[in-house]
Amino acid sequence: MRKNITTISLSALLVAGMTLALMAGASAPDHRITLVARDMTFYLLESEIANPTLMLAPGEEVRLTLINRDQGIDHDFTVATLGLASEVLPGNGSSITMSFRAPARAGRHEYSCQLHGQMMKGTLLVQ
Repeated sequence: MRKNITTISLSALLVAGMTLALMAGASAPDHRITLVARDMTFYLLESEIANPTLMLAPGEEVRLTLINRDQGIDHDFTVATLGLASEVLPGNGSSITMSFRAPARAGRHEYSCQLHGQMMKGTLLVQ
């Protein structure tokens, strides 16, 4: 009888462990990105790389925050091929956060500021 109880207990623990592992994998943490608009260019927070490539995994949840530090100049964040567009932010340190799901398929998408697209554009890379 004792052997059966031990077997059942181990089985229950294995099933519970597998369930928790599946649940943890199903709700992956958000990919958080903070972009700063300054000097008519996009930068990742605390980076000096202009208009960086934003790397995303297929299907992941993304939270992108745009901070506008260009005093007196409005900016936005747009990915036209994905139908994403933020509100226009005044250049007074204002910010906005947008949430979206990365495309399920790998690919390249251009992001830009619609108001200054010649200077403020980069690549959103899903791979």
